Amino acid sequence: MGEFGWPSGMQNIKCELITVDAELNMLINNKIKRELLRILNQMRSLIMNTYEPYKRWKHARNRSENPNICLNSAHTRKDKVAVYLVFQPQGLMTSTWLTLEHLNRKGYSTLLVSNSALTPEDKARALPLCWQIMQRPNFGYDFGGYQDGVIAVMESSHTIQQMLILNDSIWFPLQRQCDFLDRIETSDAGFVGAFQLEPTRDRSKMQGKKRPFMGSFFWHFKQPVLLNPVFMAFWRNYKATSSKYATIRRGERRFTHHLLDAGIVGEAMYSRLEFDRWIKKIRGPDVRQALERLCTADAALSTQRTALLARYQLDEAWETEAKYLAFLITKSQNIIATAPLYMVGDLKLPFLKKSGDEANLLALQELNVFFTNHPELIDTCVLDEIRQVLHRRSNKQPSANQSYSPEEPDANNAMMPNEK
Repeated sequence: MGEFGWPSGMQNIKCELITVDAELNMLINNKIKRELLRILNQMRSLIMNTYEPYKRWKHARNRSENPNICLNSAHTRKDKVAVYLVFQPQGLMTSTWLTLEHLNRKGYSTLLVSNSALTPEDKARALPLCWQIMQRPNFGYDFGGYQDGVIAVMESSHTIQQMLILNDSIWFPLQRQCDFLDRIETSDAGFVGAFQLEPTRDRSKMQGKKRPFMGSFFWHFKQPVLLNPVFMAFWRNYKATSSKYATIRRGERRFTHHLLDAGIVGEAMYSRLEFDRWIKKIRGPDVRQALERLCTADAALSTQRTALLARYQLDEAWETEAKYLAFLITKSQNIIATAPLYMVGDLKLPFLKKSGDEANLLALQELNVFFTNHPELIDTCVLDEIRQVLHRRSNKQPSANQSYSPEEPDANNAMMPNEK
């Protein structure tokens, strides 16, 4: 069987679909570039290993000696806690208030962890919506903030029934009337991720660094997991780093595998598997529409799609080629970026990535049109921010809050944590 679970004879179709030039282009732009970046990142990590132990020690000492690191609100902590990490040095964005208000409505006591100093105005506005506010240095990206936040919550004296960990690399929720947290809380799994990342579709190769893992931008845990010693063992032993390369491997990937290897049951609310099942099932004109709605930043795949659509025929041979090309496009990047209209329009995805890489920007362009035609599906503040991102990128202006970090090529289909 081939990589997509189809007969090996499908490789012949691949030869017909993609020319030699296209294959070379994909090889140069993906694999070789990825390998070179991996070597460079490994070298950077080795250099950081010489001085980061001191930085971690200094950060831990300052955390224990600084009693003003947390601002306490008048709220009594509830049995559901959210650790919400942000990095917005130019001031909290409008969508951040949407998130805080949503968490409050859903019964969560929020620990707002900011990797930059908050303005007095933002502090005053946030306190009524939060249980605590933690300001910390921008060390360790998201996982450094997660580590400080989780330890602070778990060392408090109250019993915790549920914990949510999320960051501002996503817009969430997309609309105020959102039942996503309700659905997560009814899951039988003790560990739930909003999105599962799968570096490969080949089930036989899903081991080691190819194992699926939960995107670290949104995790939910129930009490049995929180009380399991392996949960706190990870956070107490985690070595924060300013290397994005190491953060993905040491943090995002390893954490998921750390829990699953301990026998903890995990569940993903969304993944590429839904798309794979759907694309195999549809027939006829639906296949053409599905191919038209995909997004790709790969010039060779885009050219191939244009040519294939131009010779559209309602027959099995064309349908087979179109489905295979759809698999190739969705292999090149994460499914949220490559099939945004399917994920949001059909599966009702309740969040979007703020990543500024080319693939995600193409997805946001498509979604801007979609939401313009369906304004009831998105809050106006989120749509405004999407348009601001697109406007800045069209004028090549950097984001004021640096919230839209590019994805690291070596992460395959993984989505990078924010540069926090």
